[in-house]
Amino acid sequence: MKTRTRKTTRVLCASAIAMMTLLSSAAPAFAVNDGEQATTTSVAQNKTFTFDKFLKLKKDAKVPPTQFNFTVASNDTGDGTEVDGYTVFKGVGNPTIGEATFTSAQTTFDSKQGNDDINLPEGYKYAKSNVTVNFNDVTFERPGIYRYTITENAGSKYFTSDTSTKYLDVYVYNDRDITYIMHKENNLFTTNDVANKDTKITSITNTYNTQNLSVKKEVDGNQAVEDDFFKFTVNITDLAPGADIEATGLDETKNTLKSWTASNKGTVTAEIYLSENSGAATFTGLTSGAKYTVKEEKGTYTPAATVDGDSATLNGDSSLGVTREISGDADNVVFTNTKNGTIPTGIYLNHKLPFNIAGIAILGGAISLFAKKRHDALEEDDDE
Repeated sequence: MKTRTRKTTRVLCASAIAMMTLLSSAAPAFAVNDGEQATTTSVAQNKTFTFDKFLKLKKDAKVPPTQFNFTVASNDTGDGTEVDGYTVFKGVGNPTIGEATFTSAQTTFDSKQGNDDINLPEGYKYAKSNVTVNFNDVTFERPGIYRYTITENAGSKYFTSDTSTKYLDVYVYNDRDITYIMHKENNLFTTNDVANKDTKITSITNTYNTQNLSVKKEVDGNQAVEDDFFKFTVNITDLAPGADIEATGLDETKNTLKSWTASNKGTVTAEIYLSENSGAATFTGLTSGAKYTVKEEKGTYTPAATVDGDSATLNGDSSLGVTREISGDADNVVFTNTKNGTIPTGIYLNHKLPFNIAGIAILGGAISLFAKKRHDALEEDDDE
């Protein structure tokens, strides 16, 4: 009885082990994570393409909060032709394309990083963002080259934007894998075509155009004091809304505010204090086309002003200010205050009488001495 029971137990255990082994070997064929579908060879892989968006700007400027928008569309160049064994098709479906977003807190680089495809001039830095083209809702029916165009939409006047048409070739292989080639010429070539490698690109670059404004204080005259501070009001208009403006060279003890953000109307008003010894204040980050008015608080002096060395009319009143549009990279405004005092020569006039009396007394003494000597000489002649 015990022997039969043991045999039965062994059979049941063996059956259980066999069943568990069978189930465990079959499990991967059915294991699908929540929210996922089993991958099959009928679904193309790698259905997103990402390229770099660079923003160049001067090293003394801040990254403006901005977005750049793009359009992706079908292109039919070479549709139906054969290129090195590839069949060319115009782009199918409706791919979508994202935006390039930049913020004032964006990291910037003073030199080219890694493989970044950017030409950086002297005195410039750059910020980097990414743009993704999404083909997830596009069905590629067969292998071949599918052609699309990518165009940046015209941005604001504060940027030099690259709105030229770019071409995106999507290489779909029979194993459903995908390769992307973006280039700047409307020609057809394969991924291994060395002759056209210079037209292949991985980025699109814009430039943020900024200018500077320098304000300097000078004094002249025998009553001028080089350490005296003068109050200035600097009004800047026609800025990009939200542009960050900074001022360098301001005296720490007299100026607590050194940065400003342009209003929605693109204006900034800054009050600063300058002396001749404090040097010049330089406002940086003014967007292209900015206008300014620099006014000095009226005082007991004769004011004058120059812009880039040329005389600027104040009509004898510095509170009227200098109003200009910045030309070139920068404007340099200099306010000169002249204050003279008349040297008091009246001290000699007020003491004229004592001086005259003294002169008369001396002259009288000289005449008396001469007369006495003359008298003595005559007496000597009589005695002889």
